[in-house]
Amino acid sequence: MSNKNYAIRQTCILMLMLVLCSITVSAQHHLVARVSDANTGEALPYASVFVNSHNSTITNAEGDFVIDTDSSSVLRISYVGYKTLHVPVMEVGKKILLQPDGKILEEVVVMGSENIVKQVRKKLKKELKKKKRESCNLFYREMTYTGSQCTDFIECFFQGRTAVQLRDLSLVTGRYFAVASSQNSIPVNFHSLAQVPVLNTTLYTRDQVAPLHEEFKKLYMTDCQTLINGDEKTYVLTMMARNPKLWGVEGKLYVDGNTYELLKFEGIGLNERVKRVVQGYAYILPVDYSFVVNYQHDNGFTEVQSVHFNLRYRQGGKQFETNGLMFNAGLKTVKGTSKVEFEDNLIKKIKELGYNRQLWDDIEIVKRTPMEEEAIELMGREDLFGVY
Repeated sequence: MSNKNYAIRQTCILMLMLVLCSITVSAQHHLVARVSDANTGEALPYASVFVNSHNSTITNAEGDFVIDTDSSSVLRISYVGYKTLHVPVMEVGKKILLQPDGKILEEVVVMGSENIVKQVRKKLKKELKKKKRESCNLFYREMTYTGSQCTDFIECFFQGRTAVQLRDLSLVTGRYFAVASSQNSIPVNFHSLAQVPVLNTTLYTRDQVAPLHEEFKKLYMTDCQTLINGDEKTYVLTMMARNPKLWGVEGKLYVDGNTYELLKFEGIGLNERVKRVVQGYAYILPVDYSFVVNYQHDNGFTEVQSVHFNLRYRQGGKQFETNGLMFNAGLKTVKGTSKVEFEDNLIKKIKELGYNRQLWDDIEIVKRTPMEEEAIELMGREDLFGVY
């Protein structure tokens, strides 16, 4: 073999090795881990796990997450009240520990709570006006228990507006399972409760109150504390309704003390009701309704990142409990489906679209809890999805 041919051969081998190395470096990794408090070991539910606008997720109710990404990626793990952590994929273990901010709780002295509310409201109104038409894909999961039995399960994708608060939802695709009780009860669609109002808009009737209502001083008693960590501070605004008979929401708003960006909203529903139809008769039932909304700012404005809600009510001597999760899937798209306009009967619309088994076998989006895994395994094994 001539020296020239030998050199060419060696060059080709070297180039092939470089290609193989690059493939190895960018190989996909399937990560499953739990995010916990570094001091107490307690799991942190609904923490943000972010790679880029195409690839992100949150932890589930037990602090677990799953994500597929290449080995060169860096995960950004964040949770309100904790220090943000950046972890290279190759260093991710089964457990990720976040350090509490170590902030000192102090009363706000310089700035009154009403002024802070006004600043936050002003900022969000401006953002909403500018970004009100921004839309993205939303993943939704809902699970209802009657006593100890799982009787309703829904997973679907919506498209919707996410600036400041969720609105204008349209169904893309989904799957469901529902057990018709001996009472022939039509399942209630609770996904609308994920559209937690924080700022009054035309989406809601004038009778519903939200913390950043234009007349918040008349509607709410406000209190504010600040969490201080060096030059950083977070305002915690407590908004309590003056009239307990009002319909709306109340709770705590977590606000960045330097930018007035809304970080988190947790609270309860006021005088919330659900409509349930049994054997042709409609019943209006009171519910205990609580929620947690997390916000993100990666796209240059305040948008909903995730909503978790829990509600409980009783009917006919039975206890019903529903847990719902709405997650901003960003630019992640679902192909091969058609968009339909949203209607009240979500199960009916999902049924009309049909069940795409292959699609759902390949998608998890947000890590399922063991209870959810058990329900899905049973329904899949018995081929019960799409059955009511």
